[in-house]
Amino acid sequence: MLIGLFVGVIMLYPWDVFLDWQGGPPSGGYSVFNLLVVIAGTLLLVTGRYPRPLFEFLVGVSRWVYRTLAYLGLMTDVYPPFRLDSGGREPG
Repeated sequence: MLIGLFVGVIMLYPWDVFLDWQGGPPSGGYSVFNLLVVIAGTLLLVTGRYPRPLFEFLVGVSRWVYRTLAYLGLMTDVYPPFRLDSGGREPG
């Protein structure tokens, strides 16, 4: 459920509203994760530096999502830990 809050669609793309009006299927939308990536990219463009805490948070969420998807896809029997692992070494 917590992963859904970060990577789930919170707002449709503007063109999806138009396609929905014409009866077409939506193709996706914005999520909290996407918006944080855009904010980080804008800060990188303006200041020339990627904010370290934001980088660690985004990497941690991304790794957690992929670990959970691997578990749900029955690719591993190890339940993913409930923590944001921001890189470095792989957990044992």
